[in-house]
Amino acid sequence: MRNTFTTLSLAALLAFPLCGNAQQLPNNGFEEAWVDCIPWTSKNNSTKQGTQPTGWNISNTIGTGTMGKVTVGSKVEGYNSATAVKVADTKFSFIVTKYIPGYFGLGTSWATSTGTGSNTDGGQFGGLEFTYRPDALGFQYKSAGSLQPTVIAYTWKGTYTQASVPGNIVTSGSPTTVDMVNRDRNILGINTDKGGDVTKTDGAECIAKINTRLEAAAASWTYAELPFEYSSEATPEMINVIFSAGDYFAQPSNADNSLTVDDVKLIYYSRLKDLQVNGTTIDGFASDKYEYAVDAAMPEESAFSFATLGTSGSSKAAVALDTENAKATITVNNVGEDADGQTSHVYTVQFNKESSETPDVPADAMKYTGTLTTYSETLVPEPDVQGNISIYLIPEEDNSITFALYDFTFFGGEFKIGDLILNDVKAEQEGDVVRYTGSNPKFFIEALGTDVALTLDGTVDNNGNAAMKINIVLNDGENDHNIEVTFNGQGPKPSAIEGVDVDNSNAPVEFYNLQGIRVNSSDMAPGIYIRRQGTDVKKVLVK
Repeated sequence: MRNTFTTLSLAALLAFPLCGNAQQLPNNGFEEAWVDCIPWTSKNNSTKQGTQPTGWNISNTIGTGTMGKVTVGSKVEGYNSATAVKVADTKFSFIVTKYIPGYFGLGTSWATSTGTGSNTDGGQFGGLEFTYRPDALGFQYKSAGSLQPTVIAYTWKGTYTQASVPGNIVTSGSPTTVDMVNRDRNILGINTDKGGDVTKTDGAECIAKINTRLEAAAASWTYAELPFEYSSEATPEMINVIFSAGDYFAQPSNADNSLTVDDVKLIYYSRLKDLQVNGTTIDGFASDKYEYAVDAAMPEESAFSFATLGTSGSSKAAVALDTENAKATITVNNVGEDADGQTSHVYTVQFNKESSETPDVPADAMKYTGTLTTYSETLVPEPDVQGNISIYLIPEEDNSITFALYDFTFFGGEFKIGDLILNDVKAEQEGDVVRYTGSNPKFFIEALGTDVALTLDGTVDNNGNAAMKINIVLNDGENDHNIEVTFNGQGPKPSAIEGVDVDNSNAPVEFYNLQGIRVNSSDMAPGIYIRRQGTDVKKVLVK
């Protein structure tokens, strides 16, 4: 028996993802301390109204005098956490009934009105310094009411200034005006009813934006992932993200709308949206599927084309070819985390290897060629799929079979196991298939200095379809590790020949090997064969 198991290192089987360093939103789970909310006004208000999460600003209002003090945001239980933010369009009555819009964001919230709630306006201005290009915004939310909540997010560079924007609430006269810097509507190119002319610095532009309405009544936590729409290749300088209980750009008409938000994250895609070979998308391609087998020879690098998810241009993808093992690897990296928390994803495409007959294969071996899949839950992160792999079933003189998988490698050929050879395999007819079983509890691995256990259980049906399961169990000194190898392929058709004792000496003589495959009598290698003449069947030894 020849058994080699080389260059297998348990530590080397671990995958080490790249660490991202892209900017994330502050306090995006809202678990940090809640601090006093001091609503901004053009009169430099210093009175607090409610509380808000660190790093975020809720649209609570201070009104005027003793009237109009409204809290629209509150701390509630989160998504698998202690804290989330809930904002609601809130009723306020003074002579007439009005509704204060509930929203929060990274910028500064403001509001204005005159008299009995006329000439209203508001929103946010400013934001957070930011220099990255995310692909999407992901978060958990719940909502209630008749209006769809709104999510606004945008990045920009430069400065927008609107003159003479009224910025406080009064019961008589006119609000005090200010020059407002980086007002949301100005950056997004949305008309403003209040305020004067808008100017901007040279090169100022909105780079990416989200303006989306959510589901109006989501009673349970719901995940949303909203892509940024990019209109520029420039690097941002600022970002703002706003969540509103209703229509952010319209005055609320009722008070039954609420939005609860948690776990807000910027997403940097490191996945493909398409993978093509010679201009055709690989069959079964999906962004979250990373292993493929193609029944063809591996082409040149120029035959591969691919596109990454998202429109930010932040992700980078590259292809590498392992010609020895006929495997292409496409690696996608980004500066920040994807939705699954990873900064890198690897796609592998296994092509057919060039066939090369192993010199040690006996002439009477039955060869089956197909797909080999290797997986170990504790050692490798994903199944390794290889195409155009051959196994052999070799008949022995004692009527047993030797199973052979030569030059076994996996994980992109990085781990070269060597030849897996299992002697004393039993072959038994079971209905329409021949079942092959065998085991070796002490298969010595020189590289590890230890024994492993090998088992085989497989079948070949009457059409020559082979399905084999090879299990390798190794122990690292503390724990057992299973390496599961499955093979599916095609080869010669087995047949059972039953002997009978009826003489028919005039019939032609035919010879079969022990697996029932007919052989040429003039070209038989030494060994045991089955001789059939009519209905007379017996074993013979050819020297």
